[in-house]
Amino acid sequence: MKYLVAKNPNSEKLVEGHNLMQIAMKRLEKEFYTNLSMNHSRLDPESISSRSSASHASKGSKSRSSCSDYEDYSEDEIQVEDELKSIADCMFSSGYGKECVSIYKVNRKPVIDEGIYRLGVEQLSAQKINKMDWKILDLKIKNWLKAVITAVKMLFAGERILCDYVFSSSDSMRESYFSEISRNGA
Repeated sequence: MKYLVAKNPNSEKLVEGHNLMQIAMKRLEKEFYTNLSMNHSRLDPESISSRSSASHASKGSKSRSSCSDYEDYSEDEIQVEDELKSIADCMFSSGYGKECVSIYKVNRKPVIDEGIYRLGVEQLSAQKINKMDWKILDLKIKNWLKAVITAVKMLFAGERILCDYVFSSSDSMRESYFSEISRNGA
């Protein structure tokens, strides 16, 4: 659409269509943001990972609401995840994939950070670590290692499952998002 408007800026129909597309995408962005914001408890990565990850890895864009593999899901959880996937698919197919991923990152990063904090991992600067007593540092390292194992098994696994489902239409965006969140979270 942007290309056509740039190629023929005098076409009122193209300009109007482009403007309507931008309005529609802004509404979808807002809906995507709202769904993510209002459903933190339903989209908790730890609870997602405790459900069957095999059932989350449904192939293609098939809706999961009719699958028998989803008995552990409430209708609300299925609906929220399906809505997020539908909005993401629409935004990607309309050329607004980067905006969609940006909204997802803004909403999901604090969820990951909170999960890591709850596991007892605190962010320390190299300067603080260098000033720490060796015995305290050794104890912290042992706690961090336990937390990392839990984070990988539950937190990152759940986020991966949700990310793979919501962004199943774009492998590159899915990989980019997940590597950024996991790198920053780790």
